[in-house]
Amino acid sequence: CGCCFFHSNVWQYLPQLSLKAHATMLSSAARTTLTQTFVNPSKSILKEVSYTFPLYDGVSVVGFECRVGPRLLQSKVKTKEQANADYQEAVSSQQTAAVMDHSSSENDVFIIRLGNIPAEETITVDITFVGELKQDSQIDGIRYTLPNAIAPRYGNLFSPSGYGLPVSLQGIDVTVDVLMEKTSII
Repeated sequence: CGCCFFHSNVWQYLPQLSLKAHATMLSSAARTTLTQTFVNPSKSILKEVSYTFPLYDGVSVVGFECRVGPRLLQSKVKTKEQANADYQEAVSSQQTAAVMDHSSSENDVFIIRLGNIPAEETITVDITFVGELKQDSQIDGIRYTLPNAIAPRYGNLFSPSGYGLPVSLQGIDVTVDVLMEKTSII
């Protein structure tokens, strides 16, 4: 999960600066908005970056917004062929662009391709997903799950070697808040 690009036959991850999750739980369903901020620490434009998000069982994406610096990338529903053609045209015109990819072999992964990410620019992704809360019979309650693949597990996954990207980060800010009914047992 995260933003990565392919360079010298190796996937390299962009550093994640912050993570905020806001979940609203009603009865046996949850709606979560996740905001992730990444940075292109390079002195160069990244021609193509992939943003991936794991979709665990029973979860549907209902909203997506992406900002590259101050620019909001807006979405429109198009045929796959038209969306790819528009994306390629924008990228070849040196514009920042995005297109959603969906592979039938990877139904459990949400993928967005971002083109022409400016040097030293931030990428902020807001993704909203809904899903049913799972019953936990051990505590006679429901269980809310936030995917653990949304934040780096150990250290920084970004490899500064091989691409000349100096990274001096002080860690990652993580904020999680939950709003739920008073009578819910979770």
